[in-house]
Amino acid sequence: MENQHVALLLALAVGLTAVPSTVNSAVSKDCGCTAQGTATYKGTFTFTWQNPPPIPTSHWSPVIGATHTSCFSMWASGDLASPGIEKVAETGNASLLKTEFQQAGSAVLDVVEAVGVSTPNGTTTDASFTADRFHPFVSATSMLAPSPDWFSGVNSVSLCKNSEWLNEVTVEVFAYDAGTDGGLSYTAADDDTMPR
Repeated sequence: MENQHVALLLALAVGLTAVPSTVNSAVSKDCGCTAQGTATYKGTFTFTWQNPPPIPTSHWSPVIGATHTSCFSMWASGDLASPGIEKVAETGNASLLKTEFQQAGSAVLDVVEAVGVSTPNGTTTDASFTADRFHPFVSATSMLAPSPDWFSGVNSVSLCKNSEWLNEVTVEVFAYDAGTDGGLSYTAADDDTMPR
């Protein structure tokens, strides 16, 4: 995956507000978070497409993500895209990524899902999700469309600092190229990248 800074600047702001609850986890891996109980967050995803101006069919796919341990990585800049990330980046379809969450077993606590948006500037969508001391990280992604394989998202953002749940986290992110399709324009034909 390669960070695209040149042609497409995108801001996906994620604001999270925590509300402590009760602890509920059978995972024994210590992730360095000693906060008590669980925290339920409301993630507000604000979509802004800045440059170049969006074309009339521009939109964002539904947001998909998870809260997880430090042992799980949904995606990372510079890594090969998993088949699930490839499917989201190319089509917006999250079914394979959800299967990857299930295969991760106890490394994933909660799935983050929010509806997509058809107006690319200033539109928000929300999702509620839970974290605990063993699963204090959140990752999420959304496809930019039309595009060959462009997406945006957050990767392993910590919701815990020392022994406290963070009350709010705001992350500004940019567009990434998943590296799975060789198309160079918004509407390029499917051109699988081999090797990736």
